[in-house]
Amino acid sequence: MKKLLLVLAVVATLLAACAAPTPQIVVVTATQPPATARPTVRPTARPTARPKPLVLSDLTLTLIVIETQCFGSAGGLVTVQPELGVDAYAHVGQEYLLIYEIRGGEYGAETDSLEMHTNGTYSYTTERTISTTSCDDKLSVQMTGLYPQ
Repeated sequence: MKKLLLVLAVVATLLAACAAPTPQIVVVTATQPPATARPTVRPTARPTARPKPLVLSDLTLTLIVIETQCFGSAGGLVTVQPELGVDAYAHVGQEYLLIYEIRGGEYGAETDSLEMHTNGTYSYTTERTISTTSCDDKLSVQMTGLYPQ
């Protein structure tokens, strides 16, 4: 019976040990906090600044002589066309009308115009033929007005 009691005591101890919560080892490691996804920030569209309006001083205008006919003492005829000098992109998006005078002809200044288009090109109606009093007369051009269209 002593043996039985001893066995029962050992079994009771084992059962108590099994029933008791066993200490658990908890390992704690330091980690970086999870990276939060940052939203992609795109710059907001800035309003496009309107280009500064052109003024006459932004332009150069010259006359290209296409043909000269001399009639001795009767004078001459000079056929010219305008050539505009401007940054091709300076007025993109805006049309202008350029008024100019051709000077040096027999009948005084002759007024003409050319159109500046939104794509950076320009056009004029036609070449001009100017009557001169002498074959030695030189023609010049003077810009007189620039108007947005």
